[in-house]
Amino acid sequence: MVGLSNSEVAKRILELLPQSSTLKGAVYFEVAENTWYLINKRGRSWPLGSSPIHESQAFVYFDESRCRGADMKLSSSATAVLTIGS
Repeated sequence: MVGLSNSEVAKRILELLPQSSTLKGAVYFEVAENTWYLINKRGRSWPLGSSPIHESQAFVYFDESRCRGADMKLSSSATAVLTIGS
């Protein structure tokens, strides 16, 4: 994730998802727009509030600045992953 923008991380995550994944997209914070966005598997993105895909149906990427205080409605079966860098 080092050296990538949030949107680049979201695109890369979608590339790495297996074909069998039920996730429909990835959510990320767009710093330039100061809002959350969702990008689907075809590369189309929307501000999260107007996206046809709900965040509970997507991989949600929290960058360091947004790892606290973001109110995402995730699936009850969601799993968290924490990355630690030096």
